[in-house]
Amino acid sequence: MKITTYDTPQYDNNRLPSLVKEKTCYYPQLDNVNSVSKIVYMMKNVFHAHLLTEEHVWVLALTTTLNLIGVFELSHGSKNQSECSPSDIFKKLCLCNAARFALVHCHPSGDCTPSPTDSALTERVRAASELMGIEMIDHIIIGDDYYSYNEHDLLD
Repeated sequence: MKITTYDTPQYDNNRLPSLVKEKTCYYPQLDNVNSVSKIVYMMKNVFHAHLLTEEHVWVLALTTTLNLIGVFELSHGSKNQSECSPSDIFKKLCLCNAARFALVHCHPSGDCTPSPTDSALTERVRAASELMGIEMIDHIIIGDDYYSYNEHDLLD
């Protein structure tokens, strides 16, 4: 599978974001990201999410058939928090014409238990995804293990 990371810098005087490819790597061990286990595998083996000492938040932009369009790092915070907003997420998803997405972040403590802040963000993003028409398939927290909001039926 081809894994591409993107950024959205402002290149013109109008201060509008542009979609810019940062890097692409090929990872033959994955053919797609159509399951939680494949997303967790990718985040641990390609992005080393379980080894990071600060929280990072990513959004995986996906096609309708769950093929990966690209990965965006939304924020990089401290040892126990990282900020992002629904507008940050949907700006990037709209720029690459994503039909679906997964939100992923890491807990450097290794404890994957969602915090109240994690759950509040998940609910805000899920509600925004319905308005935007871009399906949120999961919010996954990576630590020593992982926590999937979808597997816990918390995205309905």
